[in-house]
Amino acid sequence: MKLARVLERVPRRFDPARLAAELARFGERDWIPCPSGALGSSAIPLVTAGGSANHELALAGPARPTAALGRCPYLEEVMGALGVPVARSRLVRLAGATEPPEAEEWNYHWFRRAPVCIPLVTSAAVTLSCGGEIAHMAAGEAWIFDNTRPHRLHNPSGESCVHLIVETRDPAGLLREQGGSLALEPYRFEVLSEEEVAALTEEILADPGRRPMTDAERLAFVETIEQIRRRWGAAFRRFGHQSTGELAYQDIILDVRERVMPKLAPKSAGMKAAAVIDTMLWMSPPAPRRFDRPATTKRSTDAEPLGCPEFERPLFVVAAPRSGSTLLFDLLSRFPDVWTIGGESHEILRAIPELHPAARGYSSDRLTEADASPGVAGALREGFARQLVDRRGQRYLDRPAHERPGRLRFLEKTPANALRIPFLRAVFPDALFVYLVRDPRENISSLVEGWRSRRFLAYRGMPGWPYRDWSFLLPPGWSSLEGRSLVEIAAYQWKAANAAIEEDLAALPASSWRRVSYDELIRRPGEVLLSIGKLAGLRWDEEVEKATSGVLPLSRVTLSAPSPDKWRRHEQELAALLPSLEPTTAKATTHADDLPQ
Repeated sequence: MKLARVLERVPRRFDPARLAAELARFGERDWIPCPSGALGSSAIPLVTAGGSANHELALAGPARPTAALGRCPYLEEVMGALGVPVARSRLVRLAGATEPPEAEEWNYHWFRRAPVCIPLVTSAAVTLSCGGEIAHMAAGEAWIFDNTRPHRLHNPSGESCVHLIVETRDPAGLLREQGGSLALEPYRFEVLSEEEVAALTEEILADPGRRPMTDAERLAFVETIEQIRRRWGAAFRRFGHQSTGELAYQDIILDVRERVMPKLAPKSAGMKAAAVIDTMLWMSPPAPRRFDRPATTKRSTDAEPLGCPEFERPLFVVAAPRSGSTLLFDLLSRFPDVWTIGGESHEILRAIPELHPAARGYSSDRLTEADASPGVAGALREGFARQLVDRRGQRYLDRPAHERPGRLRFLEKTPANALRIPFLRAVFPDALFVYLVRDPRENISSLVEGWRSRRFLAYRGMPGWPYRDWSFLLPPGWSSLEGRSLVEIAAYQWKAANAAIEEDLAALPASSWRRVSYDELIRRPGEVLLSIGKLAGLRWDEEVEKATSGVLPLSRVTLSAPSPDKWRRHEQELAALLPSLEPTTAKATTHADDLPQ
């Protein structure tokens, strides 16, 4: 938030000894990495979106105290005494002899908020610089600064320093009388108003630092800005500060990113204004490191001659998207006799004209035995065979023809297969299925996160869908979801996937499928894989044992740090939807944790 004064002491003073005593309650394991290092390299979150230990922005969910704050009554008293609503809060630690690079916070979250800094452990050498001004902050003092300007902490001493950072959208309130108990910022799905977008785009047009343009390019640029203003105004008048408008707002923001920002100079006033619009729907921190399987050396081409192997009792993992199926697939792919296509089969299926949703007017991703004509079945088997890799990443087609197995065990996982069990069973009559289920609150919340990441786009420019993109599987009845919130869309996808799986598996022999739970996979991965191995007749070896021992790695499609309480950022919306999901939830979780001994 832009402030009239870049660096100002707040008329509050807190007890340094009590602050230090609160800090002593924590050990090294309580500290987590900071996404931005200008104020410190590690942190202990105290107030966050949803209340788990995260760095997510305020739009992600209601502000709630973390378990760490519950251990620190004086820190809670300090935040209450500031007398302003708290959006987020954390302890940040900066190692000794450290001068991190300067940062400027030009994003939507900070467009509405300003930080307060209170030293807990410091020395006379530690300074806060902001916008060319420098402050030596004593322990227990409170300072507010304009972090849209270049700023950083500098710690030339030999010891770490620790500060309490409190974010508020009411910096003027810090100059009023001292407050009382801790007040949290009320949550709403707040976006820029029509007037705010008009003001920011005016800054873009007025920016003298734009990249050089011809007269024709300048006129086109002005027209682009006017179109964005008109579209934003229409969307805001329809949706206001409601999450049902998220996809409409996202499409306009993408236009700003693609059609406006490339015309602006880096760090110019126009670029900073555009960045506020561009980051309006930002919610999640950077993704953690991925868990990767060996990559294949090259892709197959249709020109390569191929004799298809026999797929003996192929094993299909079926589940709603974002249920943990990638982690299960990665673990199962460690079995010594298993072949996979190295990923998901979207491209293979859509390359068969009869199977592309366009052939059915984009009605859904549903496929049944009626779709499994001999020609389609043969094309699918060949498509799989061309991409086969073993657990080492070696391609089937890279082996000499006489060394390729004529029969093999095949593992496949594509979330849309939740709607295709009858089709798969018709193509592979001896197919086996592993049905993975996950708590609907966690699963739906992860689906929402996936939609927002735009990493799981399934269809672009789909007829009948007024937005740019569709993510994840396409369930029957999807057109009824126009104007719904992402939580509602994700809940519909979860319900459709699990209901279809339940109905289709019920028609199969019990010996051909097994239901397992995500929670059980996390708690007892070895036992889960052993039970699946017995179902499928897979051979166990040391590599499988190693893969299921100790802490499981993060899945390669993980978007944010795992936490059992991440779903609470959507708790209010989920509470209204869960009753309608209860019948499906009850069926999906029946005996999911019962593992054969």
